[in-house]
Amino acid sequence: MLPLLAIAALVVASCSGGGDEATDSTPAADAATSPALTEIAGTAATVTPQSATATPEPEFGGYALDLSEGDFWEYRWTYLDSSCAQGSGCSSKEDEGVFQVTLGERREIEGVPVYELVVTGKRAVGISGETRDFGPRWRYLGVTGDRIVVSNGGTLTTLFDGGTGKWAGSGFFTDRFDGDELIVARSGSLTDGLEISDWPGVRQGPWEFVGRAASQSVCETIAGHRICPREESFSFTENEYYRAEIGPVAYRFSNTASFSGGGFFSSYQTTEWVALVASSLRGDAAAPTPTPVPPTATPVPAPTPPDLADLAPVFGPAYGSLLLEPGSTQIPDFSSGVSLDRAIVQVVFTIPDIAGDRWSQGLTFRQSEEETFHAIYFTGDGRWGHFARTGSVSSESDLDGGTASFDTTPGGSILVTLVFGGTEGLLFFNGELVAELDLGISGVRDPGDVRVMSGLLATDLIDGSESVYSGFTIWTLE
Repeated sequence: MLPLLAIAALVVASCSGGGDEATDSTPAADAATSPALTEIAGTAATVTPQSATATPEPEFGGYALDLSEGDFWEYRWTYLDSSCAQGSGCSSKEDEGVFQVTLGERREIEGVPVYELVVTGKRAVGISGETRDFGPRWRYLGVTGDRIVVSNGGTLTTLFDGGTGKWAGSGFFTDRFDGDELIVARSGSLTDGLEISDWPGVRQGPWEFVGRAASQSVCETIAGHRICPREESFSFTENEYYRAEIGPVAYRFSNTASFSGGGFFSSYQTTEWVALVASSLRGDAAAPTPTPVPPTATPVPAPTPPDLADLAPVFGPAYGSLLLEPGSTQIPDFSSGVSLDRAIVQVVFTIPDIAGDRWSQGLTFRQSEEETFHAIYFTGDGRWGHFARTGSVSSESDLDGGTASFDTTPGGSILVTLVFGGTEGLLFFNGELVAELDLGISGVRDPGDVRVMSGLLATDLIDGSESVYSGFTIWTLE
């Protein structure tokens, strides 16, 4: 058991891929024949199998749903949009709600029985200027074979094809999927690593998901040199989740982006979650009145840094400085030379005097290869961030970030304490908790080096200054 778990329960990210990870199912086909029994003059003849083509098993079983009027699904959702701009600070907008989708009157479209979708409750974001609506964009829903189909009254559209696991883009909670795009379902599982797993009524277990993802880094390494020609970076993922015998059960959208140019920096992040909290597919239970969002739980005291008085370090303390050499294509760093996958790290950084506060300082850890590591950093404009790479610059995933309270006056200092082990981590600035880190991304869990870094970002001003650090010390985590 990690000591940091005694401090606080941390977020464990695990949805299998940043990052959902999944393994593909393999279809199985069972050959079957049907014997033809004939009888001649009252005497049983030899049984002769008829030639028949075996019906393949569906790629994903359990989607031939038996629907009826009165069936319902109840969903809870959250919405968060935050942004920061140099010189004007940061702001955020949040909203949440619960809505129900109930099957109403039955009719037929293209010979398939479908049911009208009746939506009640709060389905849309109630923030001025925001138009996000999480309710289904379809009027009817039905099932034919192993396919869940939807329609707006004309033709049928495939929502989920359990038979083949592939279909043209559609979407239940979103209209962002391209209708001409091939959707391929994959298997995964909802575990306690996702924030929705704590919502009352959400059931963990296997599911299938479809989605898309893309990212762009502001920097890349070419021939061993770090080049930063781009001014914009982004990373987004969008997934819909389905479960056998139920249908659509969840949705997640995450989009993080930043822009720098002309001495100006801005960033924004949007996160959307929808999750099933109640349902009945038997038609024998009336849909309940939309359940209010549960009240916020009693706050749990924030974790505090571990007591290091009786621990012997495995490295340090070390003191030094990193030269921000103009024209260099390498990020200045200092290696501890240790190789650990669980540790406690402390270092004090001196705030540099660099024009426009265009500097960054931080740590990389679990650095098993040149481009395989986790990194945490903070900047001269009061921001912090956490990203990881899994073998290349293009694999970089922004995992967390925001603003923090620390003094950026040149000559001052900031004590950084990092605790990491397994899929969990804690980050403290000057003894105050900044974040619970998600370290569950696959490919960055092996032991690796811990390094002090400076000048991590493309927006940093590399002007010949020195980034001073002191008390760089590492302890093993039992």
